[in-house]
Amino acid sequence: MADDLTKMMTEQLRDAYSAEKQALRAMPKMMKKASAQALKDAIQKHIDQTEGQIERLDRALEAVGGKPGRKICEGMRGIIEEGQSELEDHDKGPMLDALIVAGSSLVVNSGVRLVERARRRSIPLIIIDREFRASHDRIIAALARAEGVGRD
Repeated sequence: MADDLTKMMTEQLRDAYSAEKQALRAMPKMMKKASAQALKDAIQKHIDQTEGQIERLDRALEAVGGKPGRKICEGMRGIIEEGQSELEDHDKGPMLDALIVAGSSLVVNSGVRLVERARRRSIPLIIIDREFRASHDRIIAALARAEGVGRD
């Protein structure tokens, strides 16, 4: 039973770790395509937050005797592939910025949900405190308020 629980915890952590790493690799591309400075600033803030989350996930994996391994979060892969397609299909400007905001919101919420799912499944090693969640909520709000987004 304990081995099964440890195995499940490790797999959940690997999934969340993969999702966060994939998101981290995708964000500089979004920042490069964004035209509004406020949007670029919000993405940079999200990069910083994601780096911290990856460090926490890495520590949690170590605590259960696991390593990130080669696990790929297929859900996040699909979200990012779809977002990459949108980046390629549109020119810089307000429309692309609006798409980046929508895609970023989906990535942020998906990553947070994966980590929260791991926590709910008896993984006490990752603490998603109110400040971390609030920080993600502020990032999404900043993305939505970014100068020029959704305006003609």
